Amino acid sequence: MTTFRRMIPAVGLVFWLTCGAARGGGVDDFLRWRLIGQETTPDGGNALSFALESPPERLPWERLEIVYHSFPRRRSGSGGIHGAPEVYRKNVKPDQTRIVLYSGRPEKIELNARAEKNGDAYYARTLVFTYGDSGRNDPESERLDSAPSWPGFILASESFYRAQAGSELIFETDARPARVEIFEEGSLVSTQAANDEGRYRYTPPHDPKLLKTWRSAKSLVFAGELPERRTRFSFYLPVYRAFYGRIDYRGGLAVLAVSMLGALAWTGWRGRKFPWRSL
Repeated sequence: MTTFRRMIPAVGLVFWLTCGAARGGGVDDFLRWRLIGQETTPDGGNALSFALESPPERLPWERLEIVYHSFPRRRSGSGGIHGAPEVYRKNVKPDQTRIVLYSGRPEKIELNARAEKNGDAYYARTLVFTYGDSGRNDPESERLDSAPSWPGFILASESFYRAQAGSELIFETDARPARVEIFEEGSLVSTQAANDEGRYRYTPPHDPKLLKTWRSAKSLVFAGELPERRTRFSFYLPVYRAFYGRIDYRGGLAVLAVSMLGALAWTGWRGRKFPWRSL
C-alpha cells in the first residue's frame, strides 16, 4: 500500500507531461496574424491593418520577411479571378508588429510572414479580400518574379470568401505535421492527428457574441509544428456570424402570419368605408 502511494505522484507527473505534449505549448508558440481593421482611404483604396503576434521576448527577430500573393478580381458581376496572380514583398523592420497593407483594386490577398530566431523558423499566413478602386499599389512593396516556397496551410475551398460560424473549414498542407492544433481566441479547442489526405476539418461553433453585429469576429488559428526542421507555421482567419445558419424560421413565420392576418383585418375593415362598396 505504501509503495502504491509513492507511485501516485510519479504516475501523475507522467500523465501531466503526456497531456502537455499532446496539447502543445499554446498559441504563443506560433507566429500568427490578426486582422485589426480594414478602412477605405480618401483616394478610394483600402488600408488593411494587421498585427503580427508573438511573445515579446522574440523581438527583434533575427530576420523578418513579409511576402504576399495578389489574385486580382473582377470589379463587378459574379467575381472570380481576373488576371495572373502577382507576388510582392513588403518592406518591414525586424521588430515590427503592425503591418499596414494598401490595396487599390479588388483582389484576394494571401499574406505570408517568415521569421527566424535562434535557429528556429516561424511562418504565418492569412487570407483577406479587398475592393479598392484607386488603381495604385502598396508604396512599401516590391514586385517579385516568383514566390518563395514556404510551408503552410491552404484552404481547400476555391469559392471561400469568409469564415462563418457553423460552416466547416477544410485546410490542406504538404508539410504533414504530426498534429494540428486549433485555437479560438487564443484557447486550444481541438487537436487533430495527421491523416492520409493531408486535410484537416473544423467547424467554428455559433457564438452569441457574434450575433450582435456583422462586424464582430473571433480569432481562429490553425497551427502545426515540424520539430525535425525546427519549424512552426500557422494560418489565421477571423470568424464572423453565420449568414443564414441562426435564423429563427419558426419565429419568423409566426411574425409573418400575424402580420398577414392583421393586414387582412385592416383591409376588410377599411373596405367597408370605400365609395365603390355602395355602387
